[in-house]
Amino acid sequence: MLTWWAGWIPAFVLTCAIEVPVYLLVLGLAGLTGGEQARITRAQAALTAVGVNVATHPLFWAIALELDDMAGLVMAELAVIVVEGLLLFAVLRQRWWACAGCALVANTASAVLGTAAAGALTSWAA
Repeated sequence: MLTWWAGWIPAFVLTCAIEVPVYLLVLGLAGLTGGEQARITRAQAALTAVGVNVATHPLFWAIALELDDMAGLVMAELAVIVVEGLLLFAVLRQRWWACAGCALVANTASAVLGTAAAGALTSWAA
């Protein structure tokens, strides 16, 4: 359990560091935050982005530790995208397609940049 927890904390922090700004950018571009017709402010959007990660990241992390193939990781990531998109839609109650697109962009950025960061840290530590 300690190994799981010790690895999860930096992974969660890195995920939020990548995804929260991406969510803010994409939600803003979609007109879902910050404008007169927006449902939530940018601060609320940032909290929502952290919230969707609190909801999905622990389970994804636990599953990812058990997977040994890329196909399984991709399937788990797709499940996270669906859940985060639905959670965004539950909060915003508008433009489900924009919520799904935001989740797709944020999680793709997180997967790509997070994998690159982990690889760089691993090679640096070796």
